[in-house]
Amino acid sequence: MPAGARAREHEAPAPPAPAAAARHVSLYLALGLALLTVIAFRGGLRNGFVNYDDPEYVTESAPVRAGLTAAGLRWAATAVVASNWHPVTLLSHMLDCQLYGLDPRGHHLTSLLLHLASTLLLFEFLRRATGRQLPSAAVAALFAVHPTHVESVAWIAERKDVLCGFFWMLTLVAYHHYVRRPTLWRYLAVALACALSLAAKPMAVTLPFVLLLLDYWPLGRLGAVRAPSAASSAKRLWIEKLPLVLLAAATAAVALETQRIPLAANAATPLPLRLANALTSYVAYLGKALYPVDLAVIYPLHFGFHGALPIGRTAAALALLLAISLAAAWARRAPYLLVGWLWYLGTLVPVIGIVQAGRQAMADRYTYLPAIGIYLALAWGVADLAAHRRLSARWRAGLAAATVAVLALLTWASSRQTAVWADSITLFRHALAVEESYPAHANLADALAAAGDRAAAAAHFRAALALEPANSKAYAGLGGAQRAWGEPAAALATLRAGLVLDPASETMRITLAAALDDLGRDDEAIAELERAARDHPRSARAHHGLAALYERRGGLADLADLDRALAHYRQAIAAAPEVTELYAPAADLLARRGDLAGAADLLRRWLAVDADAPAAHARLAELLDRLGQPEAARRERRAAEELAHR
Repeated sequence: MPAGARAREHEAPAPPAPAAAARHVSLYLALGLALLTVIAFRGGLRNGFVNYDDPEYVTESAPVRAGLTAAGLRWAATAVVASNWHPVTLLSHMLDCQLYGLDPRGHHLTSLLLHLASTLLLFEFLRRATGRQLPSAAVAALFAVHPTHVESVAWIAERKDVLCGFFWMLTLVAYHHYVRRPTLWRYLAVALACALSLAAKPMAVTLPFVLLLLDYWPLGRLGAVRAPSAASSAKRLWIEKLPLVLLAAATAAVALETQRIPLAANAATPLPLRLANALTSYVAYLGKALYPVDLAVIYPLHFGFHGALPIGRTAAALALLLAISLAAAWARRAPYLLVGWLWYLGTLVPVIGIVQAGRQAMADRYTYLPAIGIYLALAWGVADLAAHRRLSARWRAGLAAATVAVLALLTWASSRQTAVWADSITLFRHALAVEESYPAHANLADALAAAGDRAAAAAHFRAALALEPANSKAYAGLGGAQRAWGEPAAALATLRAGLVLDPASETMRITLAAALDDLGRDDEAIAELERAARDHPRSARAHHGLAALYERRGGLADLADLDRALAHYRQAIAAAPEVTELYAPAADLLARRGDLAGAADLLRRWLAVDADAPAAHARLAELLDRLGQPEAARRERRAAEELAHR
C-alpha cells in the first residue's frame, strides 16, 4: 500500500457538516419530546370514560357509536352537540368508534397521539422560524408536559382541544412554508389547515391574529414585505390575512348562534362581575402556568351567583396585567416578550368569560393554546440569559440543570394529574377536594348512583341542592336515580319539585312519565309525555315514549291508539334518524297493520343509517319473503349471517 494511503488510513474522520449535525440534534430533541409526552400521559390509556360530556359526545351518541357511515357524515356536517358546531371533532370521535368501538383505551390513544403530533409540529415550526433548537425544544416540552394540559388530553370529550391544536400547529408550519416562498397553493394550504382548526373548535378564531404576531417575531416580515413604508408593509400583511379573518368571523357567528341558549342563561350575570372574573382569571391562569397546583375539572363562578364585586382583587389584577404589558412593550431588544404576552392575552379572549357561555370561572383546558405565549417568553428569556457574555459557565450549567429539573417535575405532576381522570368518581372527588361546587357534587352523585352506592349518591345530590336550591338539574338527577332504585313514588315527589323550578325541562318531564308508568298510571304518563312533546316537538325521547305507551295500550284491537303509536314513531325517527333503536318497533307495528312494503322501506332506512346491523337484514329478509321476493330475501339473509359471524 502506498505511504500516502497508509497515512490517510489513520486520519481522523472529517467532522459532520453543520447542517447534518443540526439535523441530528433536532432528531434527538424530537425523540426526547416524544418520550416526555408518553411518560406524562401513558397512564391515561388505563382510564375510562367519565360522565362529564363523554356520554353526549361518544357513549350515548348513536351516530358517533355507529362509526363512519354515510348518514353519520351528513349528521356531523350540521349537528350541534353541547351547544357547539365542530364537525371535524365529531368525525374524529366517529373514526375512533369505527376503529375501537367503545373501548376507552383507543379513544385515549388518539388524543395522546394528537397531542404528541402537536408538540412535534410546534417544535418544528419554532426551530425553522428561529433557527434556535434548544429554546424551541423547551417551548415544545413545556407544551407537551404541563399539568394544565392534562384536561385537554385525558378527557375524551375534550378531543376538540387536541384536534384544534393539531391543525393550529399544522397552520403554523404551513404558514412558515408559505412565507419562505409565497404562492397561491401554499396560501391555500394555510387556509385549509386554519379552516380545519376552526371546524374542530371555534377557539381558533384568534389564529389569524397569532400569524400577525409571528410576522413581527420571529418571522420579521413587518419591514420585509415589499412596500414603501413600514405602515404600508403592515397593511399588506393585514390584507394577506383577510381571507383567514373572514373564515374566523364566520365561525364566530356560528358559535354565537349555537351558544345562544347557554349565553342567554348566563346573561343574568352582570357585566361588571364578568369583567372582574376575566381580569382575575388572566392572573389565575398565569399563576397556574408558573405553579400548577390544585388543578380541577371545575372552578365554580362563585360571585356569578352571589357575593359582591371583588374590587380589591380586580384592581390588583388589572394593575399587574398593565405592568406586564408595559414591560413587554418596553423590552424592544426582546421582541419575544411582547409576542408571547400578546399571544397569551389575545388567544384567551374567546373563553375569558366576558361573553359567558358556561358556569365556570375558568378552566384548565382553555390554556391549551394560550399558554404557549408564556412558554415562548420564558424559554427565550432563559436562553438569552444563558447566552449573556457576562454569565459564568457555572451559572449556565445551573440554568440548564434547573430547566431539566422543572421539566421532570412537570412530567411527574402531569402523570399524577392524568390518574385523576381514571373514572367519574375519582375525578369529582378530586374536584371537591380542591373546591366545593354544585356540578362536582351532582356529577359525583350520578357516578355513585350508577355504581349502586345509593346512600352516598343521595348525600351528594342533597349537597348539590344545598349549594344551589334553585337549580333543577340536581332534582332531575336525584329523581332519575330514585326511579332506577325502584322508588318511583319518591321519584315523583322529587321530579315535581324540580318541575316547579323548570316546567319546560324535557328530562324531568320524561322521567316523571316513566315513574308514573312504573306505578301503573298510564294515562298520567301519556299526559306528561304529550306535554314534553308540545314543549319540545323535536324530542325523539318523548315521541318514542308516547309510541311505546300507545302501542301497549292499543294491543291488537284499538286501531286509534295504534295509529297514534305509528305517528309518534315516525316523529321520533324524523327527529333522530340516527337512533337505530327506533326502527325495529316501528317496522314491526307497520307489519302488524299489514303494511309490509312500508315496513320494508323503514328497515331500508335503518340500513342506510347502519348498514352493518344484522337484525335489520334479518327482519328485512322475512318481510321480503312475505312480499314474494325470494331472491332479495336470500341476499338479506346472507348479509345477516355474515355480519353475525364477524
